[in-house]
This record gives sequence, C-alpha cells and structure tokens, in this order.
Amino acid sequence: MKYIDTDKQSPTLKDSQVVGVPQIRYDKSVFDGIRIFTRVGDEANFDNGQIITQTKFKDTRARIDPSKPETREYYAYYVIKDKIVGKRSNIIKIELGAVV
Repeated sequence: MKYIDTDKQSPTLKDSQVVGVPQIRYDKSVFDGIRIFTRVGDEANFDNGQIITQTKFKDTRARIDPSKPETREYYAYYVIKDKIVGKRSNIIKIELGAVV
C-alpha cells in the first residue's frame, strides 16, 4: 500500500481558456477536491473560496468590464470532507482579453 502524507501535498493547477472562459484543472489524487480562491483585477484580497469536487473548474462569472482586459488569479488547497488539508498551491494568473 502506498502512503501519501496529505499534510505535505499541494494541488498543481493547470490553466487554459476556452472561448474566453478560464478553466482550471488539477489532479484529484486521494482528495475529495479543492477549495479554490480567486482575485479579479485590482481587488486587494482573494475571495473566501469555493469547494470544487470535479477535476475541472470553469470560471463563468461575468467580467467587470467586458470592453477591457481582465486579470484573474487563483490558488487552491486540497480538501477532505470539506476541510482544507496540505499546503497552498502556487498562484496562477490568467489574462482575459477585451471582448469587442
């Protein structure tokens, strides 16, 4: 049996865009999912996060101003039974172009 120290694990986030919609993927491993935190544009703080149990998260929130480029930043922790475990992922940044 392989032993995984869940206290030392952090999710590796992989980003992409499909038709201007940010998508985040990660490897679920032995965890129930991730709690993903987001910051948009010039916001000072990241949001309170939401738990994602699928291995892909689509950020379908409306843009602040569709006529201007927008930056979205994300980081996550693994979760087991809705409790954060392990270490924080790296912050990834996605640049969304203006919608003309």
